[in-house]
Amino acid sequence: MSFSTLNNALSGLQAATATMQVTASNVANARTDGYQTQRVELADRPGGVEARTPVDTGTARPALPPTQAVSVSRPPSDVDLAQEMVKLTANESFYLANVRALEAAHGMLGTLLDTEA
Repeated sequence: MSFSTLNNALSGLQAATATMQVTASNVANARTDGYQTQRVELADRPGGVEARTPVDTGTARPALPPTQAVSVSRPPSDVDLAQEMVKLTANESFYLANVRALEAAHGMLGTLLDTEA
């Protein structure tokens, strides 16, 4: 048996954790004016899965001199709480599936070690 099963399960747990953190941030900032929904993309990689957050490609606003004050009206947050709860539920299943895979890999490794001992 190789350790790929353990690596796959661990990378899945890490990806699920990153997704959970982004979802928590979205929910926490749902009423923050100007907040844009963050998202996580899962990508296959050798030995598991990887969670990536897309980089904002928007252009930065030039800094104003310290003597100028500008009143900025920000649009309301674009977070859809119902959508975030669906993501939360799906991520919970993803997390639990990886925990079970990790437990199975741990059990197989224990059996292998007991057989060889």
